[in-house]
Amino acid sequence: MRLDEELQFSVYNFEVADVDKLWEHFNLYEAEAQSLIVKAGALMADKDSDPLEKRRFPLLATYELALKCSNLFNLLDARGAISVTERVGVIGRIRALTVGVAKAYAAQQGSYCDFAQVYRELNYATRSAMARMDGHPGELAS
Repeated sequence: MRLDEELQFSVYNFEVADVDKLWEHFNLYEAEAQSLIVKAGALMADKDSDPLEKRRFPLLATYELALKCSNLFNLLDARGAISVTERVGVIGRIRALTVGVAKAYAAQQGSYCDFAQVYRELNYATRSAMARMDGHPGELAS
């Protein structure tokens, strides 16, 4: 019943997807998610900020960006654009995003969260992942 759908997506994923554009999208989504995590951290840590503004902060959109990074990783992997050694670094970058979003979400829901620690962890995880990339075209600029 869904043979055409499976066939067409398989052709795109394994044969047609432009690797350079996939890396570009990955880096853009990652940068946007990181920016939102930093903004969320500042907002959630501010004791004087409006509770409604904290509630309205788009953490679900931030999570969606992290999911897009994960999907792009799968496409890059399907196209053979990520080596075995690069996999660890890219997975670490995605993990850093999802951990940052999860901690921000916990803070948004009223749970305890030390955002200074979140920033340190995100910064460390991102730098570590980027260092392991060792000049790969998907590497973020410092």
